[in-house]
Amino acid sequence: YILGSSLFGAKLAAAYGLPYAFASHFAPNALMDALAVYRSEFVPSEQLEKPYAIVAMNALAAADEEQARIMHRAAMRSRLKGMMRGGVADDISEADLDRILDSPTGAAVHNMMKYSAVGTAEQTAAYAQEFAEATHADELIVAHLSGTVEDRVYSIAEFGKAMK
Repeated sequence: YILGSSLFGAKLAAAYGLPYAFASHFAPNALMDALAVYRSEFVPSEQLEKPYAIVAMNALAAADEEQARIMHRAAMRSRLKGMMRGGVADDISEADLDRILDSPTGAAVHNMMKYSAVGTAEQTAAYAQEFAEATHADELIVAHLSGTVEDRVYSIAEFGKAMK
């Protein structure tokens, strides 16, 4: 397997006839181009006769849409704090993080989380199905965004039930 987030990884996986997993859960920009390159340049190998593409997405399944939106916003704040350098992130308030997220500067965080299913279990499962179809993925990697272990376990369990 090659895990990548660029055309280089796609070309490498194609040249060696390996499965390719794209990290679109945090680096979505080259997803469709990378999949196209991987599939068009794929060379069969002992390991694999035809391309096998895996795409990653985020999911946050909650009891209702409002709770999911609140939790998603918290995940975006956390992602933004992780992007800040030094001790700046330690002293910034949630209100200030929200102002940044709502500004043109916050567009990078919104873009990083472009492929995110947020809502009820049924809504997140429907999004995953549509995402898999749109990308012609053979498999999905799903990263659950919940901020607490309890919420993450809930999201995984409910999403999994809805995907059956």
